[in-house]
Amino acid sequence: MIRNIKVEHLHETPIEKQETELVERKGIGHPDSISDGLAEAVSRALCKEYIDKCGAILHHNTDRDSDRCRKVSA
Repeated sequence: MIRNIKVEHLHETPIEKQETELVERKGIGHPDSISDGLAEAVSRALCKEYIDKCGAILHHNTDRDSDRCRKVSA
């Protein structure tokens, strides 16, 4: 199988070597912040239920970007 992987040299100063880093901050009312907070609350409640019912936290995703929870021992 041919893979479409390309490696390029970095032609900029790496962030860890820069004096200043610009970041985007999303405020409390931003839709992403609201959905992230909701997904986090759902995940916490689901983890608690998994522990209570299964004795372990099972893999789950509660938002489109989430891949944080994996099966772990209780």
